[in-house]
Amino acid sequence: MSKFMAGYSQSQHRQIFYRSRLQLSLIYVGVMGMILMVFGYVAHVAITYSFTRMTDRELEVLGRLVTDRVQDQLKYPEKFNLDNDQTTVHLCFLKQTCVPSAKKSSLESLIKNGYYVRFLSLSGQTIAAIYDDPERFPSNANLSYSYDVLDQQNQPYHLHLLPLKTTAGEPWGYLQAGQSIGQMNSYMVSLHWFMVIGIPLIIILISLAAWYLAGWALRPIQVTYDRMEQFTADAAHELLTPIATSQAILEVALSTEKKLKSVAPEFIKQQQNLEAVARQIKRLKDLTQDLLLLSRLERAATAIVQQRICLNEMVEDVAEELMTSAHITGINLSVNLCNQLVYITGNSQQIYRLLLNLVSNAIQYTPMGGLVSLELRESAYQATIIVKDNGVGIAPEHLPRIFERFYRVNHDRARNSGGSGLGLAISLAITKFHRGKLTVQSTLNEGSEFKVTLPIARLK
Repeated sequence: MSKFMAGYSQSQHRQIFYRSRLQLSLIYVGVMGMILMVFGYVAHVAITYSFTRMTDRELEVLGRLVTDRVQDQLKYPEKFNLDNDQTTVHLCFLKQTCVPSAKKSSLESLIKNGYYVRFLSLSGQTIAAIYDDPERFPSNANLSYSYDVLDQQNQPYHLHLLPLKTTAGEPWGYLQAGQSIGQMNSYMVSLHWFMVIGIPLIIILISLAAWYLAGWALRPIQVTYDRMEQFTADAAHELLTPIATSQAILEVALSTEKKLKSVAPEFIKQQQNLEAVARQIKRLKDLTQDLLLLSRLERAATAIVQQRICLNEMVEDVAEELMTSAHITGINLSVNLCNQLVYITGNSQQIYRLLLNLVSNAIQYTPMGGLVSLELRESAYQATIIVKDNGVGIAPEHLPRIFERFYRVNHDRARNSGGSGLGLAISLAITKFHRGKLTVQSTLNEGSEFKVTLPIARLK
């Protein structure tokens, strides 16, 4: 059994350690993943913006160069003066065959190497293009300043718009210069593939590093926690011996005092003092035993007794034990059991202690004439035990902390009851030890309801 218990305790600690390690790793990976995604998006936007700005500047320079060459032909709006034989550019008009120019120029070579220049009317309709098809791109009816578009061969281009004026300074129309962005799109596709493939690979590497770093960071905490729990258990265990010895000595002294008080009345006061000390030692002993039990439960170091427990009988036994104290204090204790017998697997003494704590608390904090109900329900996979009272209740600000050790609220519920202050903490630890759940709902001055949910034993 000891080997089994040691293995179980190590398994529980390992689960808690790995769960915390996994949560810390996921948080780290999530944060780094978001940073990488945001960085990738920002890089994409920044590269696209920078390239667009650079392309617009190049096209604006090209547009100024072309404007200088054709400025003498722009005498009337939306019309070219073709009477000048010194035309320096070859224009291709709509619905006319664009005959290749016999005279080669640097501008023609530039345009045929990924650039495009055309003239638009004041409404954005195409008039003519230089050394190229004027209908290669749709008209720019919206007069967009800068945009990307596909030509007739589905090749991507970036177009930039510049206003033109006549020789008299009146608006003539627009010059639209374009540049192929196929190579840039290839670069962006490579960037996208890097983001799609590279970022997940980086996240995987970060996950491995996060798992290692989380384990490295949590290991000192785990060691400290183990030492603290071991110290609590050892201290509580070591305190039991002197407390038990002191209690035995006091019991002997009290028995002697009882014999002597009939002979010497002055021993009556001494006997009262000894009885007070005995009560305090008993209380200290109960507190030490509760601390030891709580420490063992939290460390999964208590004995696992795989008993088949009938909750119907357990609830009835607890109600029978507390019925007298409830009657003395004027409390009506009612029991409501389901029709079927409900069985769980676990430690019967601990389950009994769990129910005893909850019901005795309900009785203690319910005023005379109040009602405490103990109910057992069954569902397909779990059993539910409900302890409900109409007592003083618990304020909302205290509810999150009532399962803490030694925590007491600052009203009637905190009056001196002679208990150790660990009842609810032990109840929660027993519930978790049996893979269950303990919850509470309470309204101040109206009452409280504690609900214990435990898994039902499987039939073999």
